[in-house]
Amino acid sequence: MTHSGWRGLQACALATLTLPTLGLANIEDEAQRVLPTVVVTAQKTKQTQEQVPVSMTTIDGDFIKEIGALDVDTIQNYSANTTILMTSSAAQVSVRGLGTPNSNQASDPSVGTVVDGVFYGRSSFATAFIDDLDRFEVLRGPQGTLFGKNSTAGLLNVTTRAPEEDASARMVVLTAGYGERTYRPMLNLPMMPGVKVRVSGNYSMSDGILYNTYLRRDERNPHLYTSRLRISVEPVAGWRGDLEGFVSNQYQNFNIFKITSASPAMQQLIQSYDANFDSNPKSNRNSSNVPSTESAQISGANLTLTHDMGGTFGIRNLDLTSITAYGEQYTKARDLDADFTPVPFIRDTLTEPSPYRQFSQELRFSGDHPDLFGWGHGFSFVSGLYFFNSNFRTSDNFQIERLDAAGKYFYAANTPSGTPSVANGVTYRLLTPVGDLISILNGLNVPGINLDQAARVNLNQRDKAYAVYGQFEQFFLPEWSLIGGLRFGFEKKQGLASSQSNSLPAVNAVAGLPVVTTVISQVTGKPSSCGVSLISLIADQCNHVTAISNSERDFSPKLGVKWSPDKRTSAYATFSRGFKSGGFNALPLSPDNLQFGPERATSYELGAKTRLFGGSMNVSASVFNTDFDNLQISSFQNNSFVILNAAAARSRGFELDSHWLPPVTGLSLYSSVGFAEARYKSYYNAPAKSGSKSGDPGVHNCTDSSGSGAPTSSSTLCQDLSGKPLAFAPLWTASLVPSYSRNVESLGLIATFSMDLLYRDSRYLDVDDDDKKLQPSNTVINARAIVGRPDENWSVTVAAQNLTNQLIFDQVVGQPLAPGNFASVRTDRGRFYTASLTLNF
Repeated sequence: MTHSGWRGLQACALATLTLPTLGLANIEDEAQRVLPTVVVTAQKTKQTQEQVPVSMTTIDGDFIKEIGALDVDTIQNYSANTTILMTSSAAQVSVRGLGTPNSNQASDPSVGTVVDGVFYGRSSFATAFIDDLDRFEVLRGPQGTLFGKNSTAGLLNVTTRAPEEDASARMVVLTAGYGERTYRPMLNLPMMPGVKVRVSGNYSMSDGILYNTYLRRDERNPHLYTSRLRISVEPVAGWRGDLEGFVSNQYQNFNIFKITSASPAMQQLIQSYDANFDSNPKSNRNSSNVPSTESAQISGANLTLTHDMGGTFGIRNLDLTSITAYGEQYTKARDLDADFTPVPFIRDTLTEPSPYRQFSQELRFSGDHPDLFGWGHGFSFVSGLYFFNSNFRTSDNFQIERLDAAGKYFYAANTPSGTPSVANGVTYRLLTPVGDLISILNGLNVPGINLDQAARVNLNQRDKAYAVYGQFEQFFLPEWSLIGGLRFGFEKKQGLASSQSNSLPAVNAVAGLPVVTTVISQVTGKPSSCGVSLISLIADQCNHVTAISNSERDFSPKLGVKWSPDKRTSAYATFSRGFKSGGFNALPLSPDNLQFGPERATSYELGAKTRLFGGSMNVSASVFNTDFDNLQISSFQNNSFVILNAAAARSRGFELDSHWLPPVTGLSLYSSVGFAEARYKSYYNAPAKSGSKSGDPGVHNCTDSSGSGAPTSSSTLCQDLSGKPLAFAPLWTASLVPSYSRNVESLGLIATFSMDLLYRDSRYLDVDDDDKKLQPSNTVINARAIVGRPDENWSVTVAAQNLTNQLIFDQVVGQPLAPGNFASVRTDRGRFYTASLTLNF
């Protein structure tokens, strides 16, 4: 950690105070300065946060509104050991340094997403829920017993605001730098006795954070139009129904990668297409020739029925809950300029919309009783049945745009010094005229000749899962309870993957001859059935049609003990296991790496939670050790993202959370400190660093994953990362949020001033742990002022974001076929300002 980074951490960890619940401070008398009781649903039943034996952060919906959160990503800054980065088609969510980036559309997350009790199989569904929230809970550690597969690292548990008894309306107008405009209306209506309706929306648009100098257009200009409806019905005593629906249309220009390191030869080539190109990582400019877009519609509907069964079977507070839900992520467009430059070389484009659809049904019972069969001092439980069905389809066109440009690109990529080798010079001189000739032939539309070099890549995937689960808490002594839980599930995935490219005509004409077949296999290292095309040579593509399937069983137990001397204090020790299903890669260019296996997590956690100083302060602390077997990781290989399995990993550390109202009227302090040392226990066949050569120190030929130790048939190079840090895993995270509110009686106003000090340690931004892909530690400072009426009829907020003007990247990958060159994705906006107006009616 750098010296400046350590100073930033010290500032954020001031008084080692951390936040479990964030909300706007109230102006109260000294005797009234008591924190409200926070009720959560982290265990599928309503409990106070102090009684939940899980490390968690709960962020209040009012606080999310106060800080002017533009997207879900903002939440990560206020929760220890948490990373959240999302778009409408991809997401990267990790907890305690563990989580698989969802850059591969067919993969499942390691951090689950639950909204109003509904589990969503893709993290991107959360992008539709940033406004009109009751709370946003971040649960750390495996949550498989209650929430099932794909929550091995943690869970995002979002609760929206329910309809209320009184009629009300609200409008929030928010503006920010880069032309950001956001409108958030809400209308709450009691329609008739027992029927209430709440309608809300989030409509935002941006002019763009990046400027593409080749296409002369803005990039990263998200447009989001979300509408939500929630209806609560209580038809008769003991029955309650909640009907919800939402639709979110999202769009942005999607050239988000920027070349930030390039050889002189590559820079010269790029500038021959775009004279305004620069590789300065601090500039808000990039250059790509593909007019990439990301466009998706995320929608869903669910019906929750709850029946209070009273004292049935002698169980007190017995509830029956049924949740029926449907969700869809309909990706209309998703393009990738796979070489990240204005050179017309490689592009990947959806040939048709890519839908992900899911249906789920959950039936559960929950209740409590003073004793269990006359024994003990209290018993509570939750148990249920769960069914999940999903399907996913994608069809990509992976294309070489121009062969002459491919020759120029290959030439520049392999002459880093600017002086071409003889072989590269020959390649350039051959490919350029060949490319020109093929372009002419294509233009003539000669019948029977198709010389476009492209591969059509398809994946159709179906998934069905069934589970039965239960968890209980039994007080065997007045202050001591035993926690036990178990989930058993079965899942079957089936898919059909295919890849078909246009072979070179001359080779295709004689490919059936035995001697040619032998030569093709020797030259390409693949069966002759793979075909010979530039796509196959450049992207390791192979023609195939492959049926794939896997069946998995999920066994997720939980055991623990809890000490609760009173309702406001508890301490616990738990053991839990989690399971994340295996799956298929969404861009199956070849039959290699079509599948990846499941990952499993085993976690031990000790924690304590309490309220101090008469209820003006709450504190929670936890220490943990989590082991992952067969960890799933995302790697950019052969011009596309694939999911691979590392051998084993471990994360250990702590979180310390608190919220304090000091004995100074109007002052409040929130902070969050987390330490997570996430390292590979064993990863012998990790991808080698970009530009590595056989014989380099620490580099070896990849060996067979079966454990035989024999080298693979390919020439792929690997390195041993055992004992090294995981990618995207900062060692320290911290935040401190002081806030001061004061009555301005002469004006009849309340003024609030607050500041965010947000620290995130250095972390690698790709799986190969290359020092050139290291994001330095950063300390972000935000400041805001809020002025409003005591009756909350209106308020105005002005804020300055990222006052320290920190440069923050979330991903760095090697430029395809160009060893030593890098492309980066920047997530910060630089220093910018926001203003918002809230009107309540």
